[in-house]
Amino acid sequence: MPLLIDDAVQSTEVPEEMTPPLTLMDLFTALCEETDDDRLVAAAVIDLFCRGYVKMQGE
Repeated sequence: MPLLIDDAVQSTEVPEEMTPPLTLMDLFTALCEETDDDRLVAAAVIDLFCRGYVKMQGE
C-alpha cells in the first residue's frame, strides 16, 4: 500500500508554488470520488497528511 501511494504522489508532483495546499476535505472528497474502499481512502489521507501534503482547513 505505501508503494502505491508513493507512486501516485511521485507521478503527479506539481511544483508547490503552482498549487495551493490541499485541504483535508478536498483530499477526502477527491478520493471518495475515485474509490469505494474506505480503508484505502483513510490510509491515503493519513499518509499524505503526515507527509505535509495536506493542511487542515484554516491553516
